[in-house]
Amino acid sequence: MRIRDSVGVLPLLLLALALPLLALACDGDGGSTGGTASPSSGSPVASASPSPGTVDIGGTAVPISTAVVTGRLPDGFPEDFPIFSEAEILRAAFTGERFLVGMTTDTPRADVLAFYEGALAETRWQVGSKDETSLPDTTFLIFKVAETSGQGSVGVAELEGKTNIVLSVPPD
Repeated sequence: MRIRDSVGVLPLLLLALALPLLALACDGDGGSTGGTASPSSGSPVASASPSPGTVDIGGTAVPISTAVVTGRLPDGFPEDFPIFSEAEILRAAFTGERFLVGMTTDTPRADVLAFYEGALAETRWQVGSKDETSLPDTTFLIFKVAETSGQGSVGVAELEGKTNIVLSVPPD
């Protein structure tokens, strides 16, 4: 079943922003360079992106943050946003307008989606739509922040036996 989001191109825009972030998560042989981390794990590793630059989206150059962190959430990430506990945080960044977080897990995609649908329903982050995209095995949950006009998404995709999670979360 395909449920169309009211924002239209937001999922594809967020995917375009997040792909460079996820690409940074692998070293030359395709292995992960991040460590398993929880949102409050100690000894964070901060690093500058080797080539932050910009991403061209519809003719507009969108800057990629140089404040990329490995294995943890970036400073200022909303404390009440649910994080899938069985996921490994690979890389995360703040673009100036939103937080982008790339994670991976061995948990099946359907289970990750069920977690986020349930967890977000219990918070101020309210899912407005679910978009089963034309991308294979990829789903976006588009949410709005109850007390503001902020919006974001949770992208969940299955790729090569792993479930990848991309969060796009507005700041508080």
